[in-house]
Amino acid sequence: MASRIGGYSAAALICASCLAWDFAKAADLGGNCCADLEERVADLEATTADKGNKKVTVTLYGRINRIVNFWDDGAETNTYTLNSSYSPSRYGLRGEAKIGGAWTAGYNIELEDNGNLSKFVDQFNDNQNNGVTLVRRSALYVDNEKLGRVTWGLWSEAKDDITKDNVVIKGLDQTMHADFYMNWSFFLRPKGSQFGNAEGLSGVRYLDIGRCYSTANSAFDCSTRRNLVRYDTPEWYGFVGSASWGEDDIWSASLRYTADWGKTWKIAAGVAYEDFTDEGFNNGGGGVPFQGFRRDMKEWAGMVSIIHNPTGLFLWPAFSTSEDDDKGAVGWLTGRKPPLMHAWDIAAGIHRSWIDLGKTTFWGGYTQDFNGIGGFTRNSGDPSRAVWDGRVDAFNPATRSGQFIPGIDVPSEITGAETTKWYLAVDQAIDSTAMDLYMAYQHIEPEIDLVSRLDRDGVFSETGKLKKVPVSLTDFDVFWTGARIQF
Repeated sequence: MASRIGGYSAAALICASCLAWDFAKAADLGGNCCADLEERVADLEATTADKGNKKVTVTLYGRINRIVNFWDDGAETNTYTLNSSYSPSRYGLRGEAKIGGAWTAGYNIELEDNGNLSKFVDQFNDNQNNGVTLVRRSALYVDNEKLGRVTWGLWSEAKDDITKDNVVIKGLDQTMHADFYMNWSFFLRPKGSQFGNAEGLSGVRYLDIGRCYSTANSAFDCSTRRNLVRYDTPEWYGFVGSASWGEDDIWSASLRYTADWGKTWKIAAGVAYEDFTDEGFNNGGGGVPFQGFRRDMKEWAGMVSIIHNPTGLFLWPAFSTSEDDDKGAVGWLTGRKPPLMHAWDIAAGIHRSWIDLGKTTFWGGYTQDFNGIGGFTRNSGDPSRAVWDGRVDAFNPATRSGQFIPGIDVPSEITGAETTKWYLAVDQAIDSTAMDLYMAYQHIEPEIDLVSRLDRDGVFSETGKLKKVPVSLTDFDVFWTGARIQF
């Protein structure tokens, strides 16, 4: 409407000029001056793109992120060009409109480039295609300044990103955070295996020994986006509480805090809990209870980050726990339930302006993940659900080596694991282009605990005593450099 009014105004102004020039000459034009201009305005309007609803403010946003990754698994080295799983490329639309008073309504739909992600490549595949585009978010919300916000659709659980979005230096988690996203799907390599190439790899991946029980993607950011209903409180003295529920049945709650303590300190913190339950009914069983399976998982996580503004020195500790009480999830040799997964990470560094381009951040840290063995699964009678049993078969034709772990000749159970990581990184912001250049290095040391039922001659026996099976693994080193740009 605004463009049409503007067009009419311009036409009227020019018509007035025509009349003022010479009334007799304007008459000679046959009154076509204004008519011709109005026709031209209509033509211009027809070629102009316009959004469908002028009542909603729409924002297009996103980021592009690409890295070059150099890795060494103890015997093989290689270089890949990848989409960083710490911050995959994405784009989205946000829309918001005023209802009246303190009420607003809006929506968010976000798509992710899901191809060639760093967490899905391994020693055999440097171009893993997990679909061209993934829908990350698709939800509506209603917000009131005093009452809070209700969101429904595909959205983040209240616990999601609790160990990432509380970083006082916003965006730095997109360079790197606590999870093992540069070697997640790589196969572990035993020391002294018969072959130093691909044939010497085990059938165990890093994701099998460094993850929580609820998802296959992480040890710290265990929660994710699901179809749910979520409520967020208004901000109160820096605190925001959240609760969510969805997907039969997963509920989550969190408390986040962000504040400036004078001009000297800035702090952000968060803690969250998530609970997974299932009524324990057979898939397609007509509502008949299935005694062999009942879903029951509980997970906690949290983070604190603090920065000293005058010096730029900062500190970020984080923790995560995951407990699996699924009925039927027991070790096939020990008969015990899965061990408690717990992980912690601490990072420290400095964030200052040394050059005119933008702030430079140097930091390093240390991570330990204990018993993140949610990846060892079996189908315990329910075709819709696989649960942990720790099984490690000595001869598995599905693996490339023919043995699940080369050098281990007896069927075993994995009863524990430990993954230690230390890392260094630098991130250079370029404010004029909303761009970051970065480099990072990680050194990872994996360990697993195996037991088997062996007789006195060291041969597997169904009635033998439970004995430890020694296994030693090579370390993993990875260095990557890349850039991301926001829009």
